[in-house]
Amino acid sequence: MLSRRTINAWLADFASREQIACVDTLDGIRGGVAAGQQLYFGTDDHLNALGYRLVGELLAAEVADTIGASNDSVK
Repeated sequence: MLSRRTINAWLADFASREQIACVDTLDGIRGGVAAGQQLYFGTDDHLNALGYRLVGELLAAEVADTIGASNDSVK
């Protein structure tokens, strides 16, 4: 899952065509794994609590950036 972008690219393309906001967290997850964080259960490829926390933080950062950019354009 971490070695390819096929699904992520397909989803990003679909979201763009349908004008749906989409946040790709794959690079952030890869960074966490590279830093030695155990983000997945040892028995399968599902995120564990730490993995979901990282995804939540990445999504929150994206929302904060979007809101900040929106507020900056209003000023």
